Formats: sequence, C-alpha cells, structure tokens
Amino acid sequence: MGTDVFLFHGYSELYVHRVWRKATPAFNAELCERFGLPPLTFDGSADALLHPFAADGSAYMEYVRDRGVYADLPWD
Repeated sequence: MGTDVFLFHGYSELYVHRVWRKATPAFNAELCERFGLPPLTFDGSADALLHPFAADGSAYMEYVRDRGVYADLPWD
C-alpha cells in the first residue's frame, strides 16, 4: 500500500447487556501470531478494536478518524 495508514477499516458493533460494544474481526489468531501480538479478546464488557501497543511496548495502532456508525456499508 505504500503507507501504514488504512483509510477505511471497519469494525462491528454488538449489543451486549444493553450496551453497544465495538469489535473488529480483523485481528484473528493467525494474523496476530504473524505480527507477534496476542489475539484481541472480547468478553462483552469492553470494546475490542485494535492493539494500542506492539510487542515491544511501542505505540502501534490508533484510529485517526471515525466516520460513524452505519446499518450497512456507506457505498456513497
């Protein structure tokens, strides 16, 4: 891609115990193993979006811009 910025990375929202929680299915066990990170865990009590730190403790991922929540993909 030539950059470390993903312009459009989506996540899902799940309604758990009367609260909306954000979670991403992108960081599965295989991908995390490749990058030396533990898989994200989701227990319904907190969001599970991304790894804020790399294996060495340095800053790793962040959301730069949140485009909002949509019931379907915002094709337009």
